[in-house]
Amino acid sequence: MATPAREGSPSSESERALESCDPAALVGTVLAERYRIEALLGQGGMGTVYRAEHIHMRRTVALKVLHPEIAALEEFAARFEREAVAAGRIEHRNVAKATDFGRLDDGSFYLVIEYVKGASLRELIKQGPLAPATALEIARQVAEALQAAHRAGVVHRDLKPDNVMIAERDAQGCWVKVLDFGVAKLAIDESSGGSPITRYGAIIGTPEYMSPEQAGGGIVDHRADLYALGVILYEMLSGQPPFSGDDRVVVLSKHFVEPPPPLPASVPEKASALVLELLAKEVDARIQSAADVIERIAEARAEIGPVAVTSPLEPPAVADTIFAETVSSATPPRRRLPRAVVLAGVAAVAGVSLFWIFGRDKTDESATTTGVSAAAATALPAASASAPLPARTQPAEVPAPAATAEANTEPGSSAAEEQAAPAPTAVETRKTTTPRKIVVRPGQRVIIRRTIRRTYVTSER
Repeated sequence: MATPAREGSPSSESERALESCDPAALVGTVLAERYRIEALLGQGGMGTVYRAEHIHMRRTVALKVLHPEIAALEEFAARFEREAVAAGRIEHRNVAKATDFGRLDDGSFYLVIEYVKGASLRELIKQGPLAPATALEIARQVAEALQAAHRAGVVHRDLKPDNVMIAERDAQGCWVKVLDFGVAKLAIDESSGGSPITRYGAIIGTPEYMSPEQAGGGIVDHRADLYALGVILYEMLSGQPPFSGDDRVVVLSKHFVEPPPPLPASVPEKASALVLELLAKEVDARIQSAADVIERIAEARAEIGPVAVTSPLEPPAVADTIFAETVSSATPPRRRLPRAVVLAGVAAVAGVSLFWIFGRDKTDESATTTGVSAAAATALPAASASAPLPARTQPAEVPAPAATAEANTEPGSSAAEEQAAPAPTAVETRKTTTPRKIVVRPGQRVIIRRTIRRTYVTSER
């Protein structure tokens, strides 16, 4: 219980805010002399949830305040206290841990739990069915939370997508947190013969996620949580729970007598079989423990194959590499071709020149000129061979030798030998740029310039 507050102290400010009945009035005040209220996160008929900071430990927490008029009702107050006791007994990374609980001077109860930044599973399902691999991973982490709770003697009894938070991945690699143990059943209840909150919890559970035995007011154990997990997994895979409707009584009766509708054909066989076994009407026909559920999820996950699964709140996974065309530039950076490539090109062009002198067809000089250009291109890398020549770099036309008597131009004649003397060559190098494919990541704008040196040869007599 909070100590009496002095006028003008932070505690007196929070008391006045509570008396105003305005949930937003608490923002900026200090509650219980150590929790500074920073923001209003949500509110309902029973209480309000805030984001707060422990002023001494500098740690962000979630703080739930039960309305004074609700706290006056014994059963509701017992439920609130039950949540504090149950969440405080469970030590697991997938359970939002309770760290403090108390009552203020005006009769309001407050509960401090681990602050989880993220979205509820309900919000994710509203966007449509989840991928089977993602749905199975969420179900696995919820099953691990249930396994820890059941070992601590706690049965949740109100498991549903609203009470499952999807957070950003933490240092331990988990991103699922189970909340709200307000109607939990504790092992201590068995020794005391039950309590009003135990019977009340069976009544206020959410109909869409109630097991048949819970809906009928029968004996409830940890297997009721496994049934609820089956409903949640069904909803993640199909986008809606197996049984729903406006009439709560009709919904509860469907849990008793109707089989769940078939899952979409895209759901793998083992995942579908797992859901159906969790939704068995008879308690003994279900999977019997959370550990067994985890094992079955692993089998269903193996059927899907190696698919990377990340938190739905993280950016979607992208392929390691994608291909994009780059943009050429009119002012490319200087880049030299290897000397061996240049020498090979010159040698090839020189050989073609000799062939042009000895074996060209004098009646088709244009074909000879074109042949020289094509031969020069083949001596260069393939990337440059396909690029069009700029107009300013076209080789000058090679003049034909002077005409002589036909008898003197036959191969082997002295005139032909004179004409076969090597002609001096002029080697000219031009720079061009060509686009090429590179590997980039989404969102990047990359311009790569690639300089190709082409060698053109002209022959002079």
